[in-house]
Amino acid sequence: ARGGGWAAAPRGRGVVAPCTRRASAPVHSWLATQHASAARSPSSTTRCSRGRPHGPASLPSGGKPPTGEAMLVQRPSDTAAAPPVELKRWAVLMAYNWIGFSQGMVWVTYSASAPEAKEMYGERVMDGATVNLLLNWGPITYLLGIWFVMWLLNRGGRCVYHCMLLGGWLTAAGSVLRCVPSLLPSLRGAHPMLWVHAGQICNGFSGPAVGGSCSAVAACWFGPSERTLATSIAYGVCALGPAVGFAAATFVKNTADFEWLLNLEAAWTVAGAVLWTVLPALPAIPPSKSAHQQQGNTQRRGGTAAPPGLIEECLRVCSNQSFCRLVVAGGASFGVFQCWAAS
Repeated sequence: ARGGGWAAAPRGRGVVAPCTRRASAPVHSWLATQHASAARSPSSTTRCSRGRPHGPASLPSGGKPPTGEAMLVQRPSDTAAAPPVELKRWAVLMAYNWIGFSQGMVWVTYSASAPEAKEMYGERVMDGATVNLLLNWGPITYLLGIWFVMWLLNRGGRCVYHCMLLGGWLTAAGSVLRCVPSLLPSLRGAHPMLWVHAGQICNGFSGPAVGGSCSAVAACWFGPSERTLATSIAYGVCALGPAVGFAAATFVKNTADFEWLLNLEAAWTVAGAVLWTVLPALPAIPPSKSAHQQQGNTQRRGGTAAPPGLIEECLRVCSNQSFCRLVVAGGASFGVFQCWAAS
């Protein structure tokens, strides 16, 4: 610059930013206004070409830096460190995949092994319509339970953990209830199908809790650079549940094999629910700013729960045309595919 020189920042990379030639007050770079926290740190102090120290100051009106001498200032992004992530996040992802995989596998048990189920319970109580109803309890309970899941996830923080905890134990309870007629004949009674219907209903209510928590769990435990990977892994593993359920049915040849399959699924789902129960609800340090905001939803106003209103949030997102087009296109294709694949 004319009449002046170039000044070096204390450390790190620098960018050229002009400062007032005559002003005796310090001048702050326009970049530092975007990062107030970094501007307040000692690393943001620079020296002008005359050797006078300069610290943060407000910009003149208009939002543009003044012209004159040039000085070097340190980029605030260079000093901002990413929040740490915990290794146990992969254990949390594995537990989520375990529960989501189990929920889909349990859902299709009776449809995949319909002949053996009819032989086990009798054609009179386990006909084709009953087999279809056991499968349809999934979408029926989804429509009933999605509203509570939306409200729970909207609260953020520990509610995400509790939502998955509820889903995992609902699947485990449903799988155990289906084993009552075969394991405990004294409790079977005159209507053994009541236990089977109760088990499928419990697993059906677990569906919205597991499906709706996928991105919330990833945002809670993973940083921005890993969030997409974690979400895709979780979604892919959960989608394998019905596929493995149909594949397992090929090894069922008689009622003894079908009874063994029910017991195996019950033990598998209980193990997944126990695993999620022993894991921590939240990371010690939020891995991102959005995770910190999510955890703070239930800690606003001096600890009083004050999450955003669910109805207001739904109305706001539904007014977004891009969101509506995405929901219709993705929801219609995914819903039709799921109904066709499970039938």
